Parts: sequence; C-alpha cells; structure tokens
Amino acid sequence: MADAGQGTTFSWNGQAIGKIGNLSGPSITNPTVAVTDLDSTWQEYISSAVASGEEMSIDINWEPDDATDHQPIIADCIAGTSRTAIITWNSGTNRTWTFTAFCTTFGDPTASVGESLTASVTFQPSGAITRADV
Repeated sequence: MADAGQGTTFSWNGQAIGKIGNLSGPSITNPTVAVTDLDSTWQEYISSAVASGEEMSIDINWEPDDATDHQPIIADCIAGTSRTAIITWNSGTNRTWTFTAFCTTFGDPTASVGESLTASVTFQPSGAITRADV
C-alpha cells in the first residue's frame, strides 16, 4: 500500500522548514564502469561502488520575512555553506534520510495575482545518505 506524501518533513541545520508544497529527491545513484573486452559478445559493466546522492529540490510557499525558515537557507546558498539535511518520509516507520548538503539554487521567486508567493530551492548532497527508521 502506498503512503501519502502529506506529513513528509524537511529540516535544514536542525530547523524544520515550513510551507513546503513539493519535495523531490534526492535520487541515489550507483554509476557503472564499462568492462567490455575483445572476448565479450555483449557489453559488460560492474558497479563503481561509489554511490552518490543527486540533487533534490523543494518548492515552498515563500515568506520573505520568515527569519527562521527561509532566510537562513538564502544566506547559506549565498555563502555556499553546507548543513545537515533531514527528510522524514511520511510512512508507518517515519523513515529518515540524513545527509550533508549545500544549497545550489534559491530561485524562481514567483508572485501571481490570486496566488501565494512561491520559490524553488535546490540542494546538492555531499557524501553518504544515511537511511533510518525513527
């Protein structure tokens, strides 16, 4: 049975980030190494054994005056500061993914008639993603 996305949380440097409308990623990849040789009749690959976390993003209902949630992320994005990020997935076990990341983009602040202010934030994990049940 699938779990609902509502209730999933994201924290940055120990601070729960509010007003998230969408969270995507990070993908975990394990690149391959080609090992095909002249005796091969098919292409052959092995695992590089170096997994990586790909970029993740959140879309927020942006509050420009919010000094606790959104302003620290903007400051860290400008400074290139890496922080601890934790995603708590809404599941029966509340599985967490914990990793170090830095903000690569605070972008697309959008203001539309009849809509809330929104922005997209992109993070790049660096190092291992630790998965655990809370």
